Amino acid sequence: MSLTPIAARYEQFILDLDGCVWVGDEATPGAPEAVDELRGAGKRVAFATNNPHNGGEDYVARLWKLGIQASLRDVVTVGGAMQHLLAETRSGQTAFVVGTAAMRRHVAEAGLRVLNGTDLASRAEVVVVAGTLDLVYADLRNATLAVRRGADLLATGRDPT
Repeated sequence: MSLTPIAARYEQFILDLDGCVWVGDEATPGAPEAVDELRGAGKRVAFATNNPHNGGEDYVARLWKLGIQASLRDVVTVGGAMQHLLAETRSGQTAFVVGTAAMRRHVAEAGLRVLNGTDLASRAEVVVVAGTLDLVYADLRNATLAVRRGADLLATGRDPT
């Protein structure tokens, strides 16, 4: 099978994971073959997700499970993007994270001191908000108090999931 005229025009592709490369636990029909075809034609393929619930390693493992070869270098996550931003602009500051354990790890790896679970949480200099299924009132309270005290509010996206 040859590339479509549109695909032939580009050298690099960024493919969204959730709902595009896979739906639920299944690869989208034809997705592994399409990635192989692009790579076989010398195209660079990367994957992106705005899902903050997992780290890059989890997405790499899932791609392999679905028959798509990938490395950490090939996967861009919202957590990784937030980590990059924070490392460049906020390293050394304190943060409160309304989000998953994966997002808290990204924030800590960016060089911020994560105050979740401490008495100082509401005094963080930065509040990071990312999707979580474990939201509790105390998190909302600490985030709100920190922002009211002047903390910068950074969110990973408007996606309600």
